[in-house]
Amino acid sequence: MKRRVHIVALSPALRGAIAAAIFCAISYLIFGRGLHGAFTTRFIGSGTDPSAFFWFLAWWPYALGHHLNPMFTDLLWAPHGISLAWGTPIPLPAAAAAPITLTAGPIAAYNVLCLIAAPAAAFSAYLLCAWITKKFWPSVLGGAIFGFSAYMFGQTLAHVDIVMVFPIPLMVLVALKYFAGEIRTRAATVTIALLMAAQFLCFPELYATTAMFAAIAFVIALWLWPDRGRVVHLAGVCAAALGLSALILSPYLYAMLMAGIPRGTYYPPGPFAADLLGLIVPERFTWLGNFAWIRGVSDHFAGNWIEHGACFGFPLLIVAEAWRRSNWTRPECKIAVAVLAAIVIAALGPALMVAGRPTFPMPWAIATHLPLIANALPGRFAMYAFLILAIIAASWFASSTSRREVKALALAGVILMMLPRMDAVFWSTQAYQPAMFADGSWRKVIAPDSVILPLPFERNGSSMLWQASAKMGFRMASGYTSITPESFRRYPAARFFLGSFDLPEVAEQVKAFVAQHDIAAIVIDDRDPDLERWCQVLEKVGLGAIEMDGARVYAVPPGAFAAYRDISVVNLEARALALRSGVLIRAIAAWLDAGGKPAAISPEALKAAGLLPADWSYDRGADGYRDYALTPVGRARLALVMGGTYVAMKPLIERLRPYAAAIYLPYPTLWQPDIHYPADTRVKVVFEFDSHEIKEAAQTFGTPQAEQAAGFWPRTESLSSAK
Repeated sequence: MKRRVHIVALSPALRGAIAAAIFCAISYLIFGRGLHGAFTTRFIGSGTDPSAFFWFLAWWPYALGHHLNPMFTDLLWAPHGISLAWGTPIPLPAAAAAPITLTAGPIAAYNVLCLIAAPAAAFSAYLLCAWITKKFWPSVLGGAIFGFSAYMFGQTLAHVDIVMVFPIPLMVLVALKYFAGEIRTRAATVTIALLMAAQFLCFPELYATTAMFAAIAFVIALWLWPDRGRVVHLAGVCAAALGLSALILSPYLYAMLMAGIPRGTYYPPGPFAADLLGLIVPERFTWLGNFAWIRGVSDHFAGNWIEHGACFGFPLLIVAEAWRRSNWTRPECKIAVAVLAAIVIAALGPALMVAGRPTFPMPWAIATHLPLIANALPGRFAMYAFLILAIIAASWFASSTSRREVKALALAGVILMMLPRMDAVFWSTQAYQPAMFADGSWRKVIAPDSVILPLPFERNGSSMLWQASAKMGFRMASGYTSITPESFRRYPAARFFLGSFDLPEVAEQVKAFVAQHDIAAIVIDDRDPDLERWCQVLEKVGLGAIEMDGARVYAVPPGAFAAYRDISVVNLEARALALRSGVLIRAIAAWLDAGGKPAAISPEALKAAGLLPADWSYDRGADGYRDYALTPVGRARLALVMGGTYVAMKPLIERLRPYAAAIYLPYPTLWQPDIHYPADTRVKVVFEFDSHEIKEAAQTFGTPQAEQAAGFWPRTESLSSAK
């Protein structure tokens, strides 16, 4: 008879190889099946975020091959360019995938990275669990809980940088081995430093939040561990590793400092926090999350659904509670539970969200006022919680004395909550771009190295893929780089391209934008849902279309719109603010004259009454009401809220002071004439009016003729006179 080889009899290396093979097979079955026969034309995920990573994967080989500074480019946001240091340039994944990028293209390289991200995370968690439990199958389960968590499922659909978390379990493993006396100080310090540097080069936010939660863990350990001296010693090693990693990363950190520290936040943390119900209610990327009654709950969660990755599920939480009850007398148990609680509280964000509705403030509200860390999206902290729960689950299955039937039931429950969505097509998307970029025919209508304006604009389309496919042969007055340069954001035309379809004198504003950014061609994707709108505007601008396969190209003659070059962006924005508010004020006055009540005022009501321009549109989605809001105040007053930079807003405030009952900045603080803001600070000003005041303002304010006659503009020429 043949002898059966028990898996525990195998060498650690062979057991690790088996675990890695299991994780890779799971990853392919979930994410890879939809790529069969289309590995270079379909990509794992959905939406437009992956196109930014296609570009970065192509950028690193291109930049290094052309001896360019990889931390700065003028290919995007031309002609001025942008520092990439505060974006998501993924240098380490791009370097690892460079051979694939150069041979099969960036889409194939992106797919490979997505396919290995989850197995790499699972395998590193497996190594950690195996060292703790000394058991194979419980450690495989622990690795799977971390590597194939709800966090990983959601983020794999859009953010390959955020799922590159394999260094984090390895850092914990090295730290614990050092604490146990298995690794010497120098080896531990260097290894942790290298792992931290690797994490930074995947995604700097994870580097920062790892350091933050490590600090929290050390504070808790100092409180609960009997031998505080050992904890202090380990903290010193980790601090030294942090310093060494900063030294390793110094060129990158220098580039970040030279680019300047961004003010404010990229995205508001509230909509990107974990919902309380989301801790137990799965999202649509899981099998259970697609049942109608569950979708009826999860669809109410705030923000983007791919960010809803904090569903731990009742079975895993019950396992964690069983482990806690069995081990509560041990200090490591108390530390693990306390750190887990701290992470979950932070993940719930600045206000506790229940079914998408904020209830009461949470501790993370304090962090939203801190520099840099305020940009961390709290819902993503669930990844750290999954790591702790993976260790706890592996430990319970390895050591619990519960009956086999109880363990089998618990295992079935945990796996059931983890099951991904089964349809392969859900996990991948056909990459689409106009054929002119894939086949090189763009050169017939676009001069090499010239600047184009792609539509859809910025994050709304896949223009990053266009440029990568064209081998960086042209520049773009756009880009999807996480940060939009303030010099671009201030242009009313740029905001119009992003969806603020409430711009007066739009053709004139577009001419100024085109002239001041040296744009040689405007390229519109034929599949753009706003294609008709763009064509109508460009017809007013005076440009003609060239029909290409999948795109329309509007060539801009050299020297066109030269008279618009010297109109300052402050003047452009100030004029748009005044004319927009003038349109609204006159519409409100007409509404009141017709017997409308202030309490019933809204943009939709004005639109329905035919009082607003026909080409203005309204969207209550994430990008809606970007430039203004209109709301009743009590029974007799109404408020007009205008957004813009303070330097362009101040003339509007001065013009409306005689009419407004009150002006607030920020609400509910009354505006003061001597208030000072940096010129490019974006503000929201609230103007309150009663019925008499709004009618009086409507007679004298906000028409091009009235504003020109008033000498309102810093420069006296009107846009309509700049031909």
